[in-house]
Amino acid sequence: GTAKAMLGALFSTVAYARRTAPSPAHIDRLLASHWRRFDAVLDDDEEAFVDRHGLPAGAAAPPLGHGSSAYGEVTRVGARQLFAAFGLDSGGRHCSFADLGSGTGALVAQAWLELPYLERSVGVELSPTRHAAATRSWGRLAADDSAAELLRRPGEPEFTLGSMLECGLCGLTHVYVASLCMDDQLLSELWGRLSAAPEVECVASLRAFPAPLGRADASAAPRAVAVETAVVETTWTPEGQAGTPVHLYRFGGRGREAEAEAEAQSMSEAVAAELLPAARAAVEAAEEGAGRFRVEAAGGCEGEVAAHEAALEQSRTSISLAEARLDEAEAGLAALREAAEAAAAAAEQEFFEPDADDVLDENFPPGRRRFEPRQLTEAEEAAVSEILQPGNPAEKLIEINNTPITRKDIATLKPLEWLNDEVINCFVELLRQHASEAEQAGEPLPKVHIFSSLFYTKLAESPEYTYGNVRRWTKRAKVDLFSRDLVIVPINQGNSHWTLGLINLRQKRFEFIDSMHGSDGGRLAVLRRYLKDEHQDKKGAPLDLGEDWVDISYTAADGTPRQTNGFDCGMFMSRTAEYLVRDAVLDFTQADMPNLRRRMVFELSQKALTD
Repeated sequence: GTAKAMLGALFSTVAYARRTAPSPAHIDRLLASHWRRFDAVLDDDEEAFVDRHGLPAGAAAPPLGHGSSAYGEVTRVGARQLFAAFGLDSGGRHCSFADLGSGTGALVAQAWLELPYLERSVGVELSPTRHAAATRSWGRLAADDSAAELLRRPGEPEFTLGSMLECGLCGLTHVYVASLCMDDQLLSELWGRLSAAPEVECVASLRAFPAPLGRADASAAPRAVAVETAVVETTWTPEGQAGTPVHLYRFGGRGREAEAEAEAQSMSEAVAAELLPAARAAVEAAEEGAGRFRVEAAGGCEGEVAAHEAALEQSRTSISLAEARLDEAEAGLAALREAAEAAAAAAEQEFFEPDADDVLDENFPPGRRRFEPRQLTEAEEAAVSEILQPGNPAEKLIEINNTPITRKDIATLKPLEWLNDEVINCFVELLRQHASEAEQAGEPLPKVHIFSSLFYTKLAESPEYTYGNVRRWTKRAKVDLFSRDLVIVPINQGNSHWTLGLINLRQKRFEFIDSMHGSDGGRLAVLRRYLKDEHQDKKGAPLDLGEDWVDISYTAADGTPRQTNGFDCGMFMSRTAEYLVRDAVLDFTQADMPNLRRRMVFELSQKALTD
């Protein structure tokens, strides 16, 4: 923590000194352009999910429409009032901002754009729809040329999908809680986490935390808390009123100690840096003196040889002492740099702190071989560019297994676009073809069946679980699922996010792979129920899925690929399916997506996967 504070203070100060204050009017225009109204409307099912999972264990769920998912936001003027109340508008010091219940992320983005000395600006949101809207909006802003000057600083806002009761708080100093619709039980549990976080200096909450303001760990030393009230403009502020009251909780003690420790560490580096030139100068002076003594002794001053020898020995001692000081200073600097680099590397890890139970062994996730997709040739790149040229949106460019792909469909493979069902299902057909050919050739690959993107929706969301809707699917496909190693199930979550379900018969696992590293939300239970129904229907006997069958939702700790924008989920899902078919290690990254998008255009045009 100390090295991280030191590094953050150094970088923040340099960044702040080099930049002029951003124009509020320019930031307002950017946010208005890229954060669109009604971009994240929740359906009843997702609202119920947020209400249910946003509460502490054992708490009663509120009625639909009146729970923790009710949504409004701080206006851009209100954000500046909040930053001023926090003291973040003064700048020039180590600090990080977090919005717990960040919705579509506009406040998180504004903090990052408007406060250039911030080390981090973090949003935590439980709703997948709102989280996807946040990453999608930031992706649009980041691609806007008029934002280039504001985005010259390294890094970007962090939009995290998950619960504020589980997210990591390490390094956060100023926290805003969108608590308008939270009950006392949730607020009490959240306060316990915030008050135990040593680097948190100030918390702002729309609702007052219930008294008494205790600690999650009763044995820990209490932190002094000063309570104030500020006024912040919100979207629900009645006309004619200045704003909505916000409760401010300023912590004493540990926050100041952390700053003092960071300052001391910075001073240690400065002292060490100043020591190096002095030590080197001492070494040079001593060596010069030693050389002069040797010249005089060699010149025939025999009467003074003994004195010169003594002086020479003294010089050697001085050199040894100076070199020791130099070694000590260089070792100190090396240790500081190593600690700072470790802190910086740790800061790039997943914002959530995974449970020990989530860290799986080297056999997880599936995939046993390396696969390096080749780069397209110049001729292939030219063909892709030609296919992506503007034209009649209804023009049919490709047809795979009686499914046409129009120019409008193929355009979803351009940057910043969401893949549609037609493109994904045609790519699924290429995966089926590749798996079938590999099996017929006797290649040592898993035997795979892949359902289309409509399968899970028909099974689980019409409007509830109905096995009869998909009972004949495997019969029409002429496949016995129980002869397969892997059954791959693309999942379209509320028309806003693509994920992947996997029935791993080879290793007796039900697996959920989400490029945002969200939870399965009950989807693995659906696949488990489906497999039982399928076995009863096709084999005429119940299927025992006992303790040797496990459910796994992969997290950042498992090393599965992580999406960092709001529009590549379809690409991550499709390429994950491809790598599973190839029995390949899931080692592609966000940086591979532009090449993989163009590669998919070429593969669809050729109606076959490339090497």
